[in-house]
Amino acid sequence: MLADTVAVHCPACSRTWTVTRRADGTYPATARCAMGRGGCGRTGIKVPRGTSPPRSVALSPAAAAAPWEPPSEPRGFARTGGTCPDCHAPVMTEPRGTTLWCSGCKSAVTPPAVLAPYQRGAQVTRAAKSQRERDLEALALARRKGAMGAQLAALADDERLTPDSAAVVAWFAEQVKAAASGARLDELVELFADAGIRRRRFWQGKPAALTAGYDEDQADEPAPPRPALAAVPAVPHQMTWAEAIAASGLRVAPHLSGCQLTEHGLQCSGWPGRHIGSAWICGPHYEALAAVINDYNRQQRTA
Repeated sequence: MLADTVAVHCPACSRTWTVTRRADGTYPATARCAMGRGGCGRTGIKVPRGTSPPRSVALSPAAAAAPWEPPSEPRGFARTGGTCPDCHAPVMTEPRGTTLWCSGCKSAVTPPAVLAPYQRGAQVTRAAKSQRERDLEALALARRKGAMGAQLAALADDERLTPDSAAVVAWFAEQVKAAASGARLDELVELFADAGIRRRRFWQGKPAALTAGYDEDQADEPAPPRPALAAVPAVPHQMTWAEAIAASGLRVAPHLSGCQLTEHGLQCSGWPGRHIGSAWICGPHYEALAAVINDYNRQQRTA
């Protein structure tokens, strides 16, 4: 049975007293020789270490009843059941399950669900337009809108238009100004022919007194031809990088390293030193695509 007290001896006054065990089963490290009990008041007297009861760890009934199990083996690469889109080899997942790897290409594979928003049609990767391409399209649209707006403004100044035709011309001017695409301008050109814009049959810029020699046959004269809104020719189409890639039989693939262009399922091994749109390609492919674009644009200008 363990003792609940231990004797402490003061080296200064030779007084001896006992120290009681604390609630946690241990003794204090030092003690003080109390003057109120006939001591000298010395502090820091070392308390002899007694025998402390062993600490027990309480286990739950389920943990105490569970049998011992050996540690599990480390996780390794596992098959996912999918195939690589390039070489159709089995796709493996790493131990943590965050990256997919092709067992044939030895490279990372983008899951189809992640790649789907960037594809359309027959497995053609969507290429975003560059800022320069968007600016050129906006400038071409602005030129067409300016030319058509000038035609409508000149037509609105014609005093021979009927009141209802003048209102229709004003409506077309607002629609041309608000048009956001060339297709909308083409629709307005086709609609203008059926808008019913006409001039007054009898019109005199400065009205004068009617004379007695008015010709009755003037009522049978044919009406003047209705004005027409001329279709402003669009700016010749400029081939984009995405169109040049499709025309060359190439394809952009989301590879982690190297040129992103593939041909017949084979990845180019060139150094990706050039950037087009959202893809990095090598120098030879860049020069070949630039030549295709230049030839196409030259043919459009001469057509």
